[in-house]
Amino acid sequence: MRILLCLAFTVLATGLACARDDGHQQQHQGIRVLDGPVPEFAARFIEHLDVDARPFTRGDNAESATNQLPWSADATPLYLEQSADERLGGDGTESDNAAARLASLCPPSGKRTRKIAVVGAGPSGSSAAFFLGQAQEKLRKDKKWRKRQEKEECEEELEIVVFEKEERVGGRATVVHPYDDPENYPAVELGASIFANVNRNMVRAAKRFNLPTSAHLGEEHGATSVWDGQQFVFENLDDGWWNSAKMLWRYGYSPMTTKNLVKDLTERFLNLYNAAWMHSTGVSKPKFSFPWRSIEEFAASLNFSELAAVSTLDHFYHETRISKLFVEEIVEAATRVNYGQNTDELHALGGGVSLAASGAAGVNGGNYQIFERMLDESGSKLRLGSHGRVTGIIKYKNVEDAVASGKVSAAAAMEQHWLEGSTKYYVGTVSNFGELYDAVFIAAPWQNAGITLLGADAHFPPIEYVHLHVTLAVTNTSSPRPEYFGRGQDEVMPKTVLTSKVSVRKDERKQGAKQDSLETILMNKSSVRKNDGKHYIEANSHPRLEFNSLNYIRKLPPRKARDGSFGAEEHLVKIFSADEISDEKLDELLGAGTVSWVLRKTWDAYPRLKPTREFPPLVADERLYYINALEPLISTMETSTISARNSAALLLQEWYGDEFIHGGTNCPNLTEADEGEIDQGDDDWAGWGCRSA
Repeated sequence: MRILLCLAFTVLATGLACARDDGHQQQHQGIRVLDGPVPEFAARFIEHLDVDARPFTRGDNAESATNQLPWSADATPLYLEQSADERLGGDGTESDNAAARLASLCPPSGKRTRKIAVVGAGPSGSSAAFFLGQAQEKLRKDKKWRKRQEKEECEEELEIVVFEKEERVGGRATVVHPYDDPENYPAVELGASIFANVNRNMVRAAKRFNLPTSAHLGEEHGATSVWDGQQFVFENLDDGWWNSAKMLWRYGYSPMTTKNLVKDLTERFLNLYNAAWMHSTGVSKPKFSFPWRSIEEFAASLNFSELAAVSTLDHFYHETRISKLFVEEIVEAATRVNYGQNTDELHALGGGVSLAASGAAGVNGGNYQIFERMLDESGSKLRLGSHGRVTGIIKYKNVEDAVASGKVSAAAAMEQHWLEGSTKYYVGTVSNFGELYDAVFIAAPWQNAGITLLGADAHFPPIEYVHLHVTLAVTNTSSPRPEYFGRGQDEVMPKTVLTSKVSVRKDERKQGAKQDSLETILMNKSSVRKNDGKHYIEANSHPRLEFNSLNYIRKLPPRKARDGSFGAEEHLVKIFSADEISDEKLDELLGAGTVSWVLRKTWDAYPRLKPTREFPPLVADERLYYINALEPLISTMETSTISARNSAALLLQEWYGDEFIHGGTNCPNLTEADEGEIDQGDDDWAGWGCRSA
C-alpha cells in the first residue's frame, strides 16, 4: 500500500522516503517513516512534510514536538494543550493522533483560509459576496473574534471567488445607450429598472456608495392610462389615484381597501430591516427565524404563505371582496408591467408586490453600479467570461477523495490547510480552470446555468420564467399613434400605456376560446370605420393586446446632421411584450418613418409566480446554497439581496455560531419586553451582529 502511495505522489514532491515493503525502517533527508500503524489519511500527507512521521506518544513534550514542525511555531500548538486522551481521537489508539496532529497545524501565514465560490455576479451573487466580505471584516477587526482565533491558534480568513459567464457584472441589471453612443446619449436600463423606497437594501447601498438615484423613469407631464386591447378602461392615473373621485365612482371603496392590503403586506416585509425582529431571542421571536433554512420557513415567518398559495384574482376578489373590475383593470395593469402576468395566473403575494412600488427610483447611469460596488467592497476575486463560466461542480466527502481524483494535489491541500475530513467542492470552468472550495453559492437560475453537478445529493426543480421581449426605440413623435388605439389623429395621447386583459378574456369566453379563422383575422385588421372625422375600433372586432406596457422614458437631444443642422426633438420609448415587436408593429404604434433607432432584447425576466406552497431548496446540500430559490416567492433586485444575506448567514452560523450572526445576549433592545427597532448607523445594516438588518 505504501509503495502505491509513494508512486502516486512522486510527481508532486521529490525526495520522498517510503517504507520498504519488507517492513524495515529507512531514513532519507531527515524524514523517518515507520512501518508502524500510521493511519492511511495521515500517511498520504506525511510524505510531503519534512517532519518525523512517528505518532506522538504520551511521553512527547511541547519542545520536541515543536522542533519537528515544518515551520517555526512560537506558541504551543492547540493539540499539545489537549490531554493525551483528547489528542488520540478516532478509536482511541495513538496512531489516530497523527491525523489529529496534522489537522491542527497552522500554516506559516498564521491564517486558515476558508474558500467560498459564488456562481453568478448578478444582484444575488454580488450581494452574497458583499455580505460575506462584511463577515471577513468582522473577523479581522472585532477584538472578541480575534481573541477567539488566537485561542484556536490560526486567524480565520474568507477567500471569496465570484464566477460570472458574461463579461460584465449585474445580471439583469444592465444598460444600453441610444444609437450605441455613450458619449452623447444617456444610459437607459434594459432590464431591472427600478426599486421602491421600501427596498431598503437597495436604497441604503446606493447611499453607501454615493450613487445618485434620480434616473429618468418617464417623461414629465405625461399621463398614464390603461388599455385593454379595445378601449382605454381608465385614463390619467397619477400618484393620488387611490382616492381620486374618478376611482371612487368607477370602483367604489376597492382602491382604499387595496391600499390597506398593500400597507399590511409592506409592514410585514419591513420586519426584514428591523434588527430587533431579526435577532429577537425572547417571546417575540417568530417560530421560524433568521437565518431561514428554507423558503417555506421564510414565507411563514412573514405570514406570506397563504398569499403565495392563491391567485391574485382569487385573493383580492373572492377573499378580500375587492371589486373584480378593479382587480382586472387596475391591479392587472400593475402585474403585467411588473411581472408580465395576469391576475388569474400569478399568486397574490406577487400581485401585492406589484402595487407596492411607491417612491420608485433608479441609479443614474444604471442600477448595475450598486452590484459592481458591492463586489469591489467585498474584496472578492472576480472571474468573467470563459474564466467565469462554470461548467461543472463536484462534491467530495473529504480532502482524501479530492486528492485521489486528481482535482487537487496533496501539496495544494497542505498549502490551503485542507487536512480536515470535511466536504469540499471542486468548481471548474470552460477554460479548464478549477479549484477546491469549502462552500458554494449558486446565484443564477439553475436550469439556465449549464452546470453539471456530480456527487451531491441535490435536486433543483426547474423554475419556469417569463420570456420577455424588451424593445427600445427612438422616435420623433411625442406620443403613441392615436389611430392604433382607435382615436383621432388630433387627440391627446398618454405617455405611458399599461394594459389589462379584461376585454380579451371576455372575447375568449364569447368565442368559446376557439382560434380565429383566417377570415376573422383579415376582418380584424381592417375593422376601423370613420365617424365624424375620428377613427374608432368597431365594437364587433376582436381586441388586440400586443404589448404589456409602453412608456416614453425621456426626451433626447436633437441629433446633429452632417451639414451641421439639428433635427427634431426625439424621444426614447420602452416596450415590454410577450412577443417580438416587429418594425411593422412599431410603425403602427409610433408612426411610419418616425423611428430612427431600435434595440431588441429578450430576457428570462422573472419566474412565473404560480400559486404554490412548495419552493426550490435553499440549502441544496451541505454548504451548497441556492440563492435563487426565493424567486418563485418574490422576484426583485431587493429580494435577491435578502436571499443572499440569508444564505450567507446560514454558512456563517455553521462556521462561527449564533453569536456571530445575532450578536449575543448583551445586544441592546433585544429583551423580551422591547419589540421596538434598534437605532442603526449608516453602515450597521450591512454588517453582522446586533444592529444588522
